[in-house]
Amino acid sequence: MSEEITAESFFGPEKPELTAKIPKEVQELSPKTIEDSTVCEVRFCTGGRLSAPPVLHFHDYTMQASQAIAEIPHASEHLPLVVEILNSMVVEDFDCGLLHLEEAKEVLLNIHAKWWGPNLSGYRYLLDDSLTDKEKLFAKENISIAEIPIANIGKRIKPLDAEIREPIAIKANGVCVKFIYPRIRNSGIVSDLLKKEFADEEQRFFKTAQIVKWNEQQKDPELRKEISVEEAEEYKEYLARKSAKDLLYTRAQLICEVDGVQLNSFEERVDALENNPGISVKHWMLYDNFLETKGSFGVQDEVEFYSEVLGKNVVRSFPFRSYNFFPNVSVESLRAEQSEISFG
Repeated sequence: MSEEITAESFFGPEKPELTAKIPKEVQELSPKTIEDSTVCEVRFCTGGRLSAPPVLHFHDYTMQASQAIAEIPHASEHLPLVVEILNSMVVEDFDCGLLHLEEAKEVLLNIHAKWWGPNLSGYRYLLDDSLTDKEKLFAKENISIAEIPIANIGKRIKPLDAEIREPIAIKANGVCVKFIYPRIRNSGIVSDLLKKEFADEEQRFFKTAQIVKWNEQQKDPELRKEISVEEAEEYKEYLARKSAKDLLYTRAQLICEVDGVQLNSFEERVDALENNPGISVKHWMLYDNFLETKGSFGVQDEVEFYSEVLGKNVVRSFPFRSYNFFPNVSVESLRAEQSEISFG
């Protein structure tokens, strides 16, 4: 019997409260009560169909935010810092951890354009990207630095398909599983759960982890430190269990219902993933495919900009990451036309 796949069917306007308690109503502040010079208005390409309302307002980076920005290059997990930064700046009573990553990028781009300059700099690109010889393709003389107009990125932001509402129902092997989009706070939640659950083993294998890391960095075998086979196997088994829990807890924040049974708590979702054989690999394959195709939205990789070296507009792809959109928080990066200094 053929399987009924309904990855493009959507059920109702209600959103399950999975990653946090979402306010039933988010009252948008009237533009009359917000001075344009002190806030940045962000209109999301999702149109209020995920957790965020259609519009949110943000202040410029605070001192708290600047401290978190400075930590990002050294952080193993940058998304919790992004949440912290945005929560210190949002005007409305809204938890920015409930933003989708693409919505967070929209916020950062708008803030940069309003207060920190109309261009993103420091992006390397290939002058001639048609070369087939790899040595010539990546040679220094074929690489330059782009100044990318944020307006050009904004022009190509893909809106969320008008049909799409959460939850997303996917039926495979006769079982209907409902999903939601990931939110940027999810990775922080998973990280906290893993730290708590594996705290003792993390401490137990600390020295082993240091030795393994050291050995991986040594090209000369003579410099590598010894580790017993038993210890290596125990460490490998620990990493495998931790990795499995990472995947389990990540996926638990993405499902909300199985065959009409709502999964209201995190424990219920974990239990369903561990014990309900109806939730198959095929469901996750179809969900991932949906996110990459019909369900995709937000900032696109390709952007047009002017190449000073070539003397013309070119189109190149860049791996735009959220942390790339933070400004260089230094005196040199300040826009003088938006600041005033007086004396006496």
